Amino acid sequence: WRSQVKINLKNAHVNYNDVPVILQGTFFDTKAKAKIKLPDVVSFGFWHKFCNSFAVMADFQWTHWQLLKELRVKFPNGAPLLRESNIPLKWKDRWRFAVGGTYDLDCKTTLRAGYAYDQSPTPNDVFRSPRLPDQDRQWMTLGLQYRASSKLAFDVSYAHIWVDKAVIDTRASAEKGRDS
Repeated sequence: WRSQVKINLKNAHVNYNDVPVILQGTFFDTKAKAKIKLPDVVSFGFWHKFCNSFAVMADFQWTHWQLLKELRVKFPNGAPLLRESNIPLKWKDRWRFAVGGTYDLDCKTTLRAGYAYDQSPTPNDVFRSPRLPDQDRQWMTLGLQYRASSKLAFDVSYAHIWVDKAVIDTRASAEKGRDS
């Protein structure tokens, strides 16, 4: 279990780069403040060595995303159009599932592989923001370790992440905002 983490930013520096001339009166370097409570996480893990050279492991992780209601940043010295930025989240609690294995080719070389499925906390296209275009992800990983000595090892790994297409329905979210 990992507890909630409360972050309180005061006088954070916000720097805008390469702002077009027409927008420089709206987006200029300023200070910001924000309070955010990151969610708690519960993890369950499993590891089993079937023989001297082969092991399997699994991990299940639940994240309390509903706790995070919004991302609100205030710009006390910002331009009139940019005093506050608020993204309502309406996120759902989600799971991450992972499974992997290791295989010792010999006493110096180990192969590793894994797969993970990570659910997005965004419940649907209406509550997905262009600023946070999150979506479900699948991970595939491969790795190799070579132990040159008892004190020196070399690791090489590769991870590929597939992310589902993130559709954003801003019209529906604007209509939903008017209805509430």
